[in-house]
Amino acid sequence: MPAAQDFWASSGFRLLERTPGGLAATDAWLARILGREELAPPPEAGPRERALHERLLRSPRSPVGSEEIAALEDPDARDNWRAFLAFRARLAAQPTLEAC
Repeated sequence: MPAAQDFWASSGFRLLERTPGGLAATDAWLARILGREELAPPPEAGPRERALHERLLRSPRSPVGSEEIAALEDPDARDNWRAFLAFRARLAAQPTLEAC
């Protein structure tokens, strides 16, 4: 039987875990999101933002405290990371993407 075509390769579908209840986020899938251009620190990003991004790429479920976000150099970066962390928390609170 031929391999199934990955129609939505950019979604990272193949990195999701298939469970009886649906699709679950994996560290690899979260890391793929973190690797996207939208979350990659821009050239002018400060060292704290770069360190946070690198740590989360290695360990996407690593805890991030509000004080760590508040210490980021750029207010726009703080807003972006708060949005990503809220998304990550919402995913973690549900067993599957469908439930989320």
